[in-house]
Amino acid sequence: MCKDENECGKKSCTKGKYCRKEKNKYKCHKINFQVDGSSFNSPQSVENTLTNIKEMTKIPAHLTKENVKSLGDFMKNLRKKVAKNGIRVSRKTLDSVIQITTDVSVALINQSNNNSERQDVQTQIGTAVVAMALSVELGENETELQFSTDSLLLQVNQFSSLPTQSVEFSPSKDSAINIILPPSVFTKAWGNSGDRSKRDTVSTNRKSAFIFYKDDSLFFSEKQENISSIASADLTGNEVYGLTESVRIQHYNRNSTYGKSLPDLETLTVLKTQMKCVYWDFNNSEWLTEGCCLDASADPPECLCNHLTNFALIVNTDVVTADVALNIVSKVGLALSIFGLSITILVHLLSRDVSKRRPAKVLMQICCNLLVGDLIFAAGVSRTENREACFVITTLLHYFLLSTWCWMTVYSYDMYLSLVKVFVGKATRVLQKFTLFAYLTPAVIVGTNLAIAVGYYDKQNQNSYTCSADPLATSTYKADNMCWLTGYSLYLGFLLPVGLMLMYNFTVFVMVFRELNKSNGKAQTNQMKRDYKQTLTIAVTMSMVMGLTWSVGYLLLLSDNKTYLLAMSWIFSILNSVQGFVIFLLTAVRRPDLRKVWMSPIQSALSKSTFVVGRLGSSEKSYTVSIVSSSKV
Repeated sequence: MCKDENECGKKSCTKGKYCRKEKNKYKCHKINFQVDGSSFNSPQSVENTLTNIKEMTKIPAHLTKENVKSLGDFMKNLRKKVAKNGIRVSRKTLDSVIQITTDVSVALINQSNNNSERQDVQTQIGTAVVAMALSVELGENETELQFSTDSLLLQVNQFSSLPTQSVEFSPSKDSAINIILPPSVFTKAWGNSGDRSKRDTVSTNRKSAFIFYKDDSLFFSEKQENISSIASADLTGNEVYGLTESVRIQHYNRNSTYGKSLPDLETLTVLKTQMKCVYWDFNNSEWLTEGCCLDASADPPECLCNHLTNFALIVNTDVVTADVALNIVSKVGLALSIFGLSITILVHLLSRDVSKRRPAKVLMQICCNLLVGDLIFAAGVSRTENREACFVITTLLHYFLLSTWCWMTVYSYDMYLSLVKVFVGKATRVLQKFTLFAYLTPAVIVGTNLAIAVGYYDKQNQNSYTCSADPLATSTYKADNMCWLTGYSLYLGFLLPVGLMLMYNFTVFVMVFRELNKSNGKAQTNQMKRDYKQTLTIAVTMSMVMGLTWSVGYLLLLSDNKTYLLAMSWIFSILNSVQGFVIFLLTAVRRPDLRKVWMSPIQSALSKSTFVVGRLGSSEKSYTVSIVSSSKV
């Protein structure tokens, strides 16, 4: 015996027992959900039985695994008896069912039940709640009834006629979910006889039951999913499926980020979000997708389903980390590369004698394409938050970097023609052929890659979860964490052609090198040999730097080890960043004629500055004379 309910319930009663008042005293009793058949004979007996059951589940921590399993059997029996006997469900009865459901939800969270037993319990309780809600008795003029607990919110609507407009269910003003039922749903459930005649009883009223679940404790699945906002919609009457006008489920707690890669500047990570519309299958206790799809273009995300059931949105987010120092090094290196390429192009334009030669024109094309590629890389490679813009950036990078490699192949081939084959032809016509090769070849490779990756594979991957194909959402062409190629698009669409061109270039270099070292070679004069060796040095160095860069890029794909990836990323970033600056050193700095173009103005400016500064130490009169005298000169 206990003096009050608090002492009895929380201190005296142990697991498997509950506190009950008897003759002004409180006493612990064994929890027992087994009842006889008379408990379901009338609405009042059902109400009294559920009131007693609610007292037993009042403290969820006292429920044992056996209690929970027994309660599942009770709820199953309750649902069947109420349907068979046509018992009217009172508000108090439904309130008890909802409170019992809430208590069991807490118990299921805290217990490590056998998976199959837990799934059976949650199935029996879930179906019982819906059945009792659709059987609840409302007054003749009542249209809505709501119940709310810590774990769910239930709303029952009663209709006197077929709705002609969509019916919405939003649990609260700050609700994370909104369900919209089109008028055709009610026609499917009730036929065209939705109007209620005077002979209709309350039990034949047309009702809808909406339930918003605040957690997923009643939807345990062996496949652990990141579930967002579970809600159900059910109607009395016929089973609703195969709708031509979809049920819409809006998820306000999620931004429309499906398929987008959003950078998190605080944690320096990239978040790739995928969403999937699902419904709960009570028979197999799992989330399925049949009949539901995601409208990826809607904001907030919207699920469209052709049937009624328990709806949810599965959200999966992949996190890709970034390295702060590596990011800084990459940006500094790119700045040097862009500076070097810009100066190299400017110097060649100013040096008319050099710029007229065919090798110089080809080198200018290499610099221009690489400069465009570096600018695109610096400005947009991390712009993953805009899916369409990121896709365009990836395509442009793909094209211009391939074009750079094609022009390097042209550079090697031009040496081969000049030294080994000693080909003599119209320079303009030869350059036109080179241009066609260097710009059309990458266009064909990029176009073919896009047609296969985006036009076929990506569409196949999207059709299962989204309402309309969105090939950019989960692309086999573009990476998730950056605006660059991924998978087979990287292997076959970039690394393979680059590898073939690299092998060709080094084969040509060997042939040219052998020709230059022949005593009776076709390069007759020492000056010609010096020029060819200078060109060969530039070509070999560029190929080595760029070839080594993308060789490391390929090695990045061979392992998932974090230390290995970090080391390879550093090497790749440094090599990729200094390519333009290396070209600047090999041409504008190493060659005396080109070095003179940009060094002369600097030396002239420095000499004038030194001349004026030297006079500043003299008197004001001397300063004036010096300026006049210098102007006369």
